[in-house]
Parts: sequence; C-alpha cells; structure tokens
Amino acid sequence: MHLSFDHTNRCVDATSLWLRAMLLAACCLVGTQNLHTVHATELTFISLFSRQIRNMDDRIRDLEREIELLPVASGASSSVSLGWHTRSLPSAEVIVRATIDLGSNYVIDKIALVPSSGENEGYLTPGYGFPLRFQVELSETANFDQAIPVGDFSKSDIPNPGSFPFVIQLNKQRGRYVRFTSRKAWPRYDDWIVVLGEIMVISGERNVAAGASVSASSSVRAQPIWSPAFLTDGQSLLGPPVNREPSPSNGYLAVQESSPDILKWVQVDLGREFPIDDIRLFPSRPTDFADAPGIGFPPRLRIEVDNNANFTSPRLIFATGSEEMGNPGDNPVTIVANRLPARWLRVTATRLRVRGSLSSFSLAELQVWSDGINVAKGVPVSALDVFSKPNYPRWRPEYLVDGFNSRHQIIDLPVWLDGLARRQEIVRELEMIRTQRSQVTDALLARTLKLSVTLVLAAITLGTFAFWRSRLSRRREMERLRLRIASDLHDELGSQLSSIAIAAQLALRRVEDGEATRQRIEEIERIAWETNESMHDIVWLLEPGNLSLQELVLRMRESAAKLLRDTRYAFHCHESVPSRSLSIDFTRNMLLLFKEILQNIVKHAQAKTVTIEITIQRDEFQFEVHDDGLGFDLIQTPRGNGLDSMHHRADQMRGNFIIDSSPANGTTVRIEAPIR
Repeated sequence: MHLSFDHTNRCVDATSLWLRAMLLAACCLVGTQNLHTVHATELTFISLFSRQIRNMDDRIRDLEREIELLPVASGASSSVSLGWHTRSLPSAEVIVRATIDLGSNYVIDKIALVPSSGENEGYLTPGYGFPLRFQVELSETANFDQAIPVGDFSKSDIPNPGSFPFVIQLNKQRGRYVRFTSRKAWPRYDDWIVVLGEIMVISGERNVAAGASVSASSSVRAQPIWSPAFLTDGQSLLGPPVNREPSPSNGYLAVQESSPDILKWVQVDLGREFPIDDIRLFPSRPTDFADAPGIGFPPRLRIEVDNNANFTSPRLIFATGSEEMGNPGDNPVTIVANRLPARWLRVTATRLRVRGSLSSFSLAELQVWSDGINVAKGVPVSALDVFSKPNYPRWRPEYLVDGFNSRHQIIDLPVWLDGLARRQEIVRELEMIRTQRSQVTDALLARTLKLSVTLVLAAITLGTFAFWRSRLSRRREMERLRLRIASDLHDELGSQLSSIAIAAQLALRRVEDGEATRQRIEEIERIAWETNESMHDIVWLLEPGNLSLQELVLRMRESAAKLLRDTRYAFHCHESVPSRSLSIDFTRNMLLLFKEILQNIVKHAQAKTVTIEITIQRDEFQFEVHDDGLGFDLIQTPRGNGLDSMHHRADQMRGNFIIDSSPANGTTVRIEAPIR
C-alpha cells in the first residue's frame, strides 16, 4: 500500500473542476439525484462526442478485467526484517555492490529485485531507497572474471517500482554468483542511499537464492531490521506467492497449551523416497481467529527426515537451536535440504508461539520440493495431537497440504512474479490512459463553457466562499497547533536538555572517577536520544497525511520496534485498519501515551516479554500493553508525575486509563478512547 502523498495532486485543473460542477448542477436541475447516475451521464455525454474516448474506455475496461485475475502484492512487510540498507553515500555516483553466492551453478530463468519500504519525509514509502540506475551480473566464479551482464539499467533513470518486484528475464544462463551494482543511488534528504528488500533468483520453480550467503560493499547493520543477510531471508513486502482465489482452510493447528515449553510435531508421508531440494513453511493467518500474521509459527523448531514413519533414525535438516526465530508474518520460510533423500518429513516445534495466555503451533501449508515438483501436496499427514473444535472447522491436518495458505491459493513462484510484473504494467498503462482521457475530456468540456457561464459563475462563488471558510478554519487550527507545539517543546525538550546539562556538569566534576564518568556520559547519550525522538514525533504530527488511523498504527509499530529493540515483544492489530482521518489532539495524545508506557517498561519493568494488542471497534480505539516484569503495588506506590501525566492524556481524549499490576506479576495497561 503506497502511503506517500503527492502534493502536486492537489492542483486539479480548475476548468475541468468547474465544468464538472456545471454538469452536476444541470443533472440536478432535470431531477437526477443519484451520484452514480450523474457520473454515468457525464461518461455518456462525453463519449457521444469522441471516438477516441470510447476507445480509451474500452481499453480501461479490458485492463480492469485482466487485473482482477492477477495476484496482488502485500505492499507492506509483516516481518521485522526489511532487507539491505547502505550507509549514507556522499554522492549518487558512488558504486555499491551486493553479491550472492548460490552455493552451486544453476540455470537461471529470472532474477527479481524486490523493493523495501521505509520512512521518507514522514511517509511510509514502498520503493524506499530503490536505486535509479543499476546493473546485474551473473558469474560462475567469485572474482567475476567472465561475468555475464544479465541486466544493464545504467543508461537512464528507471521508474521506482514501489510495491512491485523488478523482474529481469534471463535466457537460461548458468551461474553461481549474482552481483548487483548500483550506478546511481536514491536521493534522501541531503544524501543518497541504496535499499533492497530481497533478491530472488529463480531456477525452475525454486528461488535458489533462499538462505544463500550475501556480501555487500556498504551496509547498515541494524538488527533485526537491516542486514545484507536479509536480502535472501524470504521476508519482503510482496508477501506470500498466492493468487486471488479464497482459501477454504486455515491449515494445521496443534492442541493449544498454557506453557510454550511443550514439544509438538506434525509429519507428512511422501509415499516414496524423494531427493528433497527445499522445504517451504507457510505461516498461518486465520480468518476465523484474530487477524495476527504468523500466529502459531514456532519460534524454535527443527526439521527431520527419515525412511521410517516412527523416526527411529532421523536425519536433521534444520534446527533453530537456542536462538528463537522471528515471526515471519505472512512470508513463507524456505529451508534448503541439499537433495537429502527421504520419504517421511517431520516438523517439530521445540517452543510454541505465545499469544496472550495460550501457546500454540500452527502452519498454513507445508511444501516439499523435489526436481521442481511439490511432492507433499495431498499426501497423508499425521501429528502428535490435533486442535479439534466444531466451531473452527478450517483447522485440520489434511489442510496442511491442500495447496492453500490461510487466505488464498498458493501458486508457483515464476507464475506469481510474472503476474505481479504484469500487474505493474497494467497499473502504469491505466494511469497513462486515464491521464490522456482526462486531457481529452477537459478539452471537450471546455467547448461547452460559453453555454454555462451563469452556472460556472455560481460555482466559482460557492467555491470561493468554501475555500475562504476552509482557509479561516485552517488558520485557527494552525494557531492552536503552534501553541501546543510550544508547550511540547517546553515540556519535552526543556526538561530533557536540563537533564543533559546537569549530567554533563556532574561528569566534569568527577572526571577522575572513570566508571562514574562513563555512566553519566551514557546518561547524556540516552537523554539526547530521547530528546531527538520527541522532536521527531512533534515534526511527524505536522507532516501532511499523517493524521489517520493507518499512519497512527504504523507509527506505533515503528516506535515499538525502536523502544523494545532489546526486548522480545509481539505487536498485534486485531482488525484491518480503516482509512479514517484523526484529529491532531487524538493522534498526539495516543502516540505519546503509548511511547511513555513502553519507556516505563524499558526503564523500570525488567521485562523479558512484552505483548501489544491493538483493537479498533467502530468508533473506539483500544490498545493494551502487557509485560512480565517486576510489577508494583498500586496501593503502596505513590502516584507520581508519570501516572498523572498518562491519566491526564487519557482524560484529554475522553478515554479510560486502566492499569493492573502487582509485585512479581508484571503490569497490564489498557487505554480505551473514542476515535476523534
């Protein structure tokens, strides 16, 4: 979903606007009340006078019918990892490279460069950092002494692909190493950067780059968000390879437990021994549970194969070990098996995914690929135990291999990438045709201007009055906003800068004490970081387009990733976020209240796990933050400025501030406020 805003779109052609108002008024005069009828009347009226427009309309209808059948990219990553991000570059012409070692020589059919998304000037922008010019080469040797150029896009700037993959078709060239070279970086503020979300290398039905090693000449290493390794981790804004056909199932779900430390397994019988190339695990995102990407995907797991159903002699393909795997969201996880032969394959969850008070293990689909075929489709499935409730019929073991994830039908990677590339072509063609049609339409409507002078003048008068009223209202709102900003700067930055000054003075007085000086300088660094974050929040509120539910939830997700970067946490939004505008006061108070709660957890709670639940119900916005930290006695603990401030913000939103805590049992804070 492209959330950036083009300010030039505000400048609508005045002649076209007033002429359409004239047509609307004329339709109303003759008794037409329905707006759809008015729009159809306009189309019919214009089409009568232009064969060119009729041809354009026919082409638009054909393209709209075709695009309805094509797959849709997710548009926003549901995983924490976003890809590869270079350091700030001093000029656009600085050469940066990323090289992938596929491990063996493959016959390559296509290479897909998947954009990432990031914040640019306050907007979440798909295609963030995608270079303007670049080259892609293939080689059988690591030094690229006989490199094959498979894509040279260095002669002129290319359009930003946004949420779509940039697909390069190859003519069955062989190679082991893929090198991406940026020739002109992407402009950001006063510097330049290069960002990619994923590089897919397709050989047959496989992405042979999955899990491959990556090296880069420049990189920001900001775990768990940016790393060269994330170019081949399978996590991107494209989402899973699915078409538009709805899924009849959710997948497999084991019996839910009260503790995550309970072993669960599910296995498939392939019918005979196959050499296994890849195993693909599709996370579940059920339609009859809470909408939570990756729900039940085990943070720790192992994958084994055997030629005996009882796994008396298992061979290990993959194991997470002691480190937990991040939630992949909607993206499939690909495990390379290196053609290990086996008949039975078992996935064992050695730690369950925790959500609320329950721990679970679930998968939407399990694929086992051998020589370009998913040999697991439709095979028998068995498990240690099975979740079985009549109210939830979409969970069954056989649904683990039915060809669907929890939302749609899974399709082959090459078909999916080609479909997304075709969708991008259609989107661009539709934009071009609609722009041309608008120009032709405006020219035709201009010819009727002399016949409608009275209506045009009336429309201009009404429009001028409305514009004046809007400007007056906006001016008053800006004055109130300036006062609030001044207050925020005084309250937030003034106190922070005072603390910095005090800490610096103490550090200078105790220079001889090395440890004390280090601690005070660390305190200065922390306060400066918090001051910078506060300033970013204030500026973000002023940016156009940020006062919406979608942007608020995205900002809360980003704030959680930054503040809880050293703490295991889960962020869930239980409903699809509607496109709805918010007031400045509501957005400001809700965001600052959310961040203050997280900062208190980081500073005082000593929590190991934090769970964030966001719920949007009609006209009410709710969020709940639970931590398993130290907790405190609500009665014995004096009510300080922190709690008073949070209560005050909740009161300003006409909402409820509910806190539940006790020593050694963690803390739960719940905010409920009417959407304004």
